[in-house]
Amino acid sequence: LNRRAAKPQESVEETVSQRMEVDKLHQAIAQLPEKQRRRLVLYYFGEFTYEQIADMEGCTISPVKRSIEKAIENLKNFLILGGQISRLSEETGEGRWKALHLFLVCAANGFDL
Repeated sequence: LNRRAAKPQESVEETVSQRMEVDKLHQAIAQLPEKQRRRLVLYYFGEFTYEQIADMEGCTISPVKRSIEKAIENLKNFLILGGQISRLSEETGEGRWKALHLFLVCAANGFDL
């Protein structure tokens, strides 16, 4: 309750903008090949490690890591076309890969972007 009281109220525009950003992320994730999507969701949203995902899927860590890296590359390309990554990169001063990682982590944890 104290955290909510201390947090400044967001404007309707900010709330709508954030919801649109999350929607674009979900659209991009939905376009991934099934294996990439599943592994990315388990890693970022399910908070599983590469090793745990590999155990679940009966494979080694390497293909899991490669799938997630390829999924991030595919998301990066989709979101660059939508203007999300370049805006995040400018705001954070980070490279595009780091900006995408930040975007995924924030969205997964419900933080404001």
